[in-house]
Amino acid sequence: MRLHPYSVLRGTIDRLKIHPLIFAVGFGLYNYKDTPLTYIVGFALCYVLIYVVREGIRWYFVSYRLEDTAVETESGIFDRQHRVIPYDRIQESSVVQNGLDSFLGIANVSCETAGSSKESELELRYVGIEEAERIQDRLRNGSTVSTEDEKEKLYRLRSGMLFARSVLSSHPKHLFLSISVAMSIIFSPAWLSDFLTPTLPASLVNGHFTVEKFLVVGGATVVGAWVVGVIQSVLEFHDTSVEFRDREIHQSGGLVWHYSNDIPLDNMQLLRISTNPLQNAFGFARLTVESAGAADFDIWPARTPVIPLGNRSEVEEVARTIPDHDDPEFERPPKRMRRRLATRYLIALVLLSFLLYAAQFVWSGSTVPWLLPLVGVPFALVAAHVQWRYRGVAIDDDYLAVRNGILVHSEFIVPLANVQSVSKSQSILQRRFDLATLSIETAASLLSAGTRATDFDTETVEMIYETVQDSSGEVAPRTETRRVGTQTGKSIDCGSEGERSNQ
Repeated sequence: MRLHPYSVLRGTIDRLKIHPLIFAVGFGLYNYKDTPLTYIVGFALCYVLIYVVREGIRWYFVSYRLEDTAVETESGIFDRQHRVIPYDRIQESSVVQNGLDSFLGIANVSCETAGSSKESELELRYVGIEEAERIQDRLRNGSTVSTEDEKEKLYRLRSGMLFARSVLSSHPKHLFLSISVAMSIIFSPAWLSDFLTPTLPASLVNGHFTVEKFLVVGGATVVGAWVVGVIQSVLEFHDTSVEFRDREIHQSGGLVWHYSNDIPLDNMQLLRISTNPLQNAFGFARLTVESAGAADFDIWPARTPVIPLGNRSEVEEVARTIPDHDDPEFERPPKRMRRRLATRYLIALVLLSFLLYAAQFVWSGSTVPWLLPLVGVPFALVAAHVQWRYRGVAIDDDYLAVRNGILVHSEFIVPLANVQSVSKSQSILQRRFDLATLSIETAASLLSAGTRATDFDTETVEMIYETVQDSSGEVAPRTETRRVGTQTGKSIDCGSEGERSNQ
């Protein structure tokens, strides 16, 4: 079977979205070098035509088949690639539509396996929406035909909570874009100033940096980007619902951006409950469930929270259900941890002051406020206390919980059976204060970076380290290593099954 013919149009649009610089260069030539407009238009049309031809050839040479036990794909023009992905290796699958996709009646289907750390293992851009639902159903159920699954509703995002989620989020993607636009205007060259003068006051587009330009242009673009982020968030997370479907977590929602995501519970690697300062002030939190197959750079929808926002009590109740576990009883680090953090922050501030003081001799005749970093001393002491107050670790027979964060608070729940490796370490300052760090890694490589119990008592870290090592749970069979017991009751890391058979 082939992709939908509209995939040529959508593929062209996707490619052109990442090349705005080409059109910016053409616009600059038109305004600065008096290049005839026909040349600019002709250049743009040729550029678009190249991508239309490229995507048309790609569409002709891409095909897929849904077999009884696996999905097979063929792609490539000169170097043909034939890929076979067994259904039982799939960690999660998703179907996504943006506004244009909904209008065209197509969708993007992707699935992840434990080995897809950089990109989706399978991505069909694009197929008809009915075909997309059929493919996702087959990926979920293997060769069997889907029936009415046993469903259990876990959460539905209410309208009020959707609005709160949109307003109380920072929308970093749009903020970054707004900063880029603001800088291009604040430091605009002469040709851009001439172009903008009819629409903006001359004092804002005079080609020179001024405080007025910084405040007006910077503030306007940040507010505008935040408003755009709020609108997009409402469209993306409208009517979001989470439910159990035959040992799977099924999430769906969206008003203009439609998405559907399935994560088998057996493939779940960890859970994260997180909240930013504004959300925390109102008692809200969000829940993310990570599988072994989420690609590191596939930010959306693989990184879409299972619960975009909810009352913290509701979020924690759902987290206790996926999987079933009790509330962790966190143990805080010893109070001397605050002294270590304060010492580290103070050393950094003093070093910065020294560098600024030395800069006065490099730029002779200029006054550098080298004492200014020392103003941050009280804030460093407060930051050390806040980190100590929130940081915690807890462990029981089946799960390890780690709590971290200063502004953004994150709580990780990690099944011991999914731990790939555990390590302990001590820096110079940690040895001075008899502290240590415990690092936990799972197959969910991106979020595993947060599962670090830092600056805990050495004896506590040693106890948790031994507990994880001695846990009876096995590492998921799709990973490269497994823990096997020794005669001492501890566990060691061995190679893959093929390597062990050769030993």
